[in-house]
Amino acid sequence: MKKLSGNDLLSLKRLDLSLQKDVRRFAAEMTDGFPRLHYLVNNAGMVLHTEKGFGEKNVQREDTEDGLELCMASNFFGQTLLVDLLLSSLKEGAKESKEPVR
Repeated sequence: MKKLSGNDLLSLKRLDLSLQKDVRRFAAEMTDGFPRLHYLVNNAGMVLHTEKGFGEKNVQREDTEDGLELCMASNFFGQTLLVDLLLSSLKEGAKESKEPVR
């Protein structure tokens, strides 16, 4: 990615949005390394299905170690928690930016 973009400041971080402890770890790493954030893109989602296809009644419920249904944990709870934990860094980024923070 660095080579393709020509930007040596890019970094790769791993995050499992379905696990609250991983979201908290990731947010702590981000706020420690980047006290001011200018952009946050929440663009992750998942759907569980069986061989019969999407929408069939035989889809097995899968829970996370936090006791949350896996899709809801990944698609909603994890992203909401991440935004909440990074909000202060995003606000700091907004203070110094002449552009709208997104």
